[in-house]
Amino acid sequence: MATKLGVDVRSIRLLLEIGVTAAYEGLPAEGESIVRGVQTFRDDVPQPGVCLIGAFFFQKRYEEAIVEAKAVLKRFPNCQMAKALLGLSMFDAGYRDWETPLKEVVDDGRDEWAINLAKTTLGYEYKSKTPGKQPPVASAPPANMFYA
Repeated sequence: MATKLGVDVRSIRLLLEIGVTAAYEGLPAEGESIVRGVQTFRDDVPQPGVCLIGAFFFQKRYEEAIVEAKAVLKRFPNCQMAKALLGLSMFDAGYRDWETPLKEVVDDGRDEWAINLAKTTLGYEYKSKTPGKQPPVASAPPANMFYA
Protein backbone atom coordinates (compact mmCIF):
# COMPACT_ATOMS: atom_id res chain seq x y z
CA MET A 1 0.00 0.00 0.00
CA ALA A 2 1.21 3.48 -0.82
CA THR A 3 2.43 5.70 1.97
CA LYS A 4 3.29 9.35 2.43
CA LEU A 5 5.77 10.13 5.18
CA GLY A 6 5.10 6.69 6.60
CA VAL A 7 1.29 7.05 6.71
CA ASP A 8 -0.70 4.37 4.89
CA VAL A 9 -3.13 5.77 2.30
CA ARG A 10 -5.89 3.61 3.78
CA SER A 11 -5.45 5.42 7.09
CA ILE A 12 -5.84 8.77 5.35
CA ARG A 13 -9.02 7.60 3.61
CA LEU A 14 -10.38 6.29 6.89
CA LEU A 15 -9.71 9.62 8.60
CA LEU A 16 -11.52 11.46 5.80
CA GLU A 17 -14.49 9.12 6.08
CA ILE A 18 -14.59 9.56 9.86
CA GLY A 19 -14.44 13.35 9.47
CA VAL A 20 -17.28 13.53 6.95
CA THR A 21 -19.36 11.05 8.94
CA ALA A 22 -18.85 13.05 12.13
CA ALA A 23 -20.03 16.22 10.40
CA TYR A 24 -23.03 14.36 8.96
CA GLU A 25 -23.94 12.83 12.31
CA GLY A 26 -24.00 16.11 14.22
CA LEU A 27 -20.40 16.54 15.35
CA PRO A 28 -19.42 19.38 13.02
CA ALA A 29 -16.44 20.77 14.92
CA GLU A 30 -14.90 17.34 15.37
CA GLY A 31 -15.49 16.34 11.76
CA GLU A 32 -14.11 19.58 10.40
CA SER A 33 -11.06 19.31 12.64
CA ILE A 34 -10.29 15.80 11.38
CA VAL A 35 -10.72 16.75 7.72
CA ARG A 36 -8.67 19.94 8.09
CA GLY A 37 -5.89 17.92 9.73
CA VAL A 38 -5.78 15.57 6.76
CA GLN A 39 -6.01 18.55 4.39
CA THR A 40 -2.93 20.07 6.02
CA PHE A 41 -1.06 16.80 5.68
CA ARG A 42 -2.27 15.99 2.14
CA ASP A 43 -2.41 19.35 0.38
CA ASP A 44 -1.18 17.67 -2.81
CA VAL A 45 -4.55 16.05 -3.62
CA PRO A 46 -8.11 17.45 -3.79
CA GLN A 47 -9.89 14.78 -1.73
CA PRO A 48 -9.48 16.42 1.71
CA GLY A 49 -10.91 19.66 0.31
CA VAL A 50 -13.78 17.75 -1.29
CA CYS A 51 -14.49 16.10 2.07
CA LEU A 52 -14.50 19.53 3.73
CA ILE A 53 -17.02 20.74 1.14
CA GLY A 54 -19.16 17.73 1.98
CA ALA A 55 -18.84 18.37 5.71
CA PHE A 56 -19.97 21.99 5.23
CA PHE A 57 -22.81 20.88 2.97
CA PHE A 58 -24.11 18.31 5.46
CA GLN A 59 -24.21 21.08 8.08
CA LYS A 60 -26.13 23.37 5.69
CA ARG A 61 -23.17 25.77 5.69
CA TYR A 62 -23.61 26.35 1.97
CA GLU A 63 -21.66 29.59 1.70
CA GLU A 64 -18.61 27.96 3.27
CA ALA A 65 -19.05 24.95 1.00
CA ILE A 66 -19.08 27.26 -2.02
CA VAL A 67 -15.94 29.08 -0.88
CA GLU A 68 -14.13 25.79 -0.25
CA ALA A 69 -15.29 24.35 -3.60
CA LYS A 70 -13.92 27.37 -5.43
CA ALA A 71 -10.64 27.07 -3.52
CA VAL A 72 -10.33 23.38 -4.43
CA LEU A 73 -11.15 24.11 -8.07
CA LYS A 74 -8.56 26.89 -8.17
CA ARG A 75 -5.85 24.39 -7.14
CA PHE A 76 -7.35 21.36 -8.90
CA PRO A 77 -9.42 22.62 -11.86
CA ASN A 78 -10.21 19.09 -13.06
CA CYS A 79 -11.74 17.93 -9.77
CA GLN A 80 -15.22 17.07 -10.94
CA MET A 81 -16.55 16.14 -7.50
CA ALA A 82 -15.66 19.61 -6.19
CA LYS A 83 -17.49 21.08 -9.17
CA ALA A 84 -20.54 18.87 -8.57
CA LEU A 85 -20.63 19.83 -4.89
CA LEU A 86 -20.25 23.49 -5.89
CA GLY A 87 -23.37 23.23 -8.05
CA LEU A 88 -25.28 21.36 -5.35
CA SER A 89 -24.29 23.92 -2.71
CA MET A 90 -25.24 26.77 -5.03
CA PHE A 91 -28.62 25.12 -5.60
CA ASP A 92 -29.34 24.76 -1.89
CA ALA A 93 -28.07 28.30 -1.18
CA GLY A 94 -30.47 29.69 -3.80
CA TYR A 95 -27.95 30.91 -6.38
CA ARG A 96 -29.26 31.58 -9.87
CA ASP A 97 -26.59 29.90 -11.98
CA TRP A 98 -26.38 26.64 -10.00
CA GLU A 99 -26.88 24.45 -13.07
CA THR A 100 -23.69 25.57 -14.85
CA PRO A 101 -21.11 23.61 -12.83
CA LEU A 102 -23.36 20.55 -12.79
CA LYS A 103 -23.78 20.57 -16.56
CA GLU A 104 -20.01 20.96 -16.92
CA VAL A 105 -19.51 17.82 -14.83
CA VAL A 106 -21.91 15.80 -16.97
CA ASP A 107 -20.42 17.16 -20.19
CA ASP A 108 -16.90 16.36 -18.97
CA GLY A 109 -17.86 12.72 -18.46
CA ARG A 110 -14.80 11.61 -16.43
CA ASP A 111 -16.00 11.09 -12.87
CA GLU A 112 -18.91 8.67 -12.53
CA TRP A 113 -19.74 9.62 -8.92
CA ALA A 114 -19.69 13.34 -9.74
CA ILE A 115 -21.82 12.73 -12.84
CA ASN A 116 -24.38 10.79 -10.79
CA LEU A 117 -24.54 13.58 -8.21
CA ALA A 118 -24.85 16.22 -10.94
CA LYS A 119 -27.57 14.32 -12.79
CA THR A 120 -29.51 13.68 -9.61
CA THR A 121 -29.41 17.40 -8.79
CA LEU A 122 -30.24 18.50 -12.33
CA GLY A 123 -32.91 15.89 -12.76
CA TYR A 124 -32.32 12.90 -14.95
CA GLU A 125 -33.43 14.71 -18.11
CA TYR A 126 -30.12 16.50 -18.70
CA LYS A 127 -28.16 14.92 -21.56
CA SER A 128 -24.48 15.51 -22.14
CA LYS A 129 -23.42 17.45 -25.21
CA THR A 130 -20.64 14.87 -25.58
CA PRO A 131 -22.05 11.67 -27.12
CA GLY A 132 -21.07 8.42 -25.44
CA LYS A 133 -20.32 9.95 -22.06
CA GLN A 134 -23.55 9.01 -20.32
CA PRO A 135 -22.93 6.45 -17.57
CA PRO A 136 -26.16 5.13 -16.08
CA VAL A 137 -27.34 6.99 -13.01
CA ALA A 138 -27.03 4.64 -10.06
CA SER A 139 -28.53 4.79 -6.62
CA ALA A 140 -27.00 7.11 -4.05
CA PRO A 141 -23.21 6.74 -4.09
CA PRO A 142 -21.41 5.39 -1.03
CA ALA A 143 -19.60 7.66 1.41
CA ASN A 144 -16.26 6.94 -0.27
CA MET A 145 -17.34 8.95 -3.33
CA PHE A 146 -15.55 11.94 -1.85
CA TYR A 147 -12.16 10.31 -1.94
CA ALA A 148 -12.44 7.55 -4.54
